Amino acid sequence: MERQSKLSSIPRVDSFTSHLGLVVMLGGMAMFFITLFVSQSILENRFGVSYMPGGGSTFLFHSSMNTMVLIVASLFLEMGWQKLRKDDSSSAILYQGSTLFASVVFLISQVGLWNRMISAGFLPSTDLMGAFFYAFTGLHGLHIVGAVGTLGWLFWKMHTIEESELLIRWTVNARMFVHFLTVVWLFIFVRLFVMV
Repeated sequence: MERQSKLSSIPRVDSFTSHLGLVVMLGGMAMFFITLFVSQSILENRFGVSYMPGGGSTFLFHSSMNTMVLIVASLFLEMGWQKLRKDDSSSAILYQGSTLFASVVFLISQVGLWNRMISAGFLPSTDLMGAFFYAFTGLHGLHIVGAVGTLGWLFWKMHTIEESELLIRWTVNARMFVHFLTVVWLFIFVRLFVMV
């Protein structure tokens, strides 16, 4: 596929507007996850402490590895962005591909964790902890699927256009989204696996 060297075929988008839209969306997502955290805490205080197989420690290693994979994905994205800013597109593409790969590994590993927990008898219908566990991780997983789609699209765009200014603008927004999801996962990890 021949790379486009001109922006004439790409509609200009005001970077402030797209950035502001993303900030508003992330704010809404943050409020949603905060509401889940608060709701879980209130219900646990009212109805008692919920149960997780092994007290959470049984699945702590697996979830810790998931957390490390997601942190590595964020670091790869950050390194790729730095390379893109220095106009080193080949390294940026490599890091972008690594970010995409690590994000997919996170999703596959999360499904593996769910399978282990279901095999241990820990279902959404088990108790309050089960319902919140699957709500937290499922909703986060859906957002990660959106991030994988965004990263895949950005990876494709890095191969098809040469305009680094436009790629930087898109990458800035993708970075915000991925780093936000990483921070949300850190809160989920601590709340569901460490504080149990």
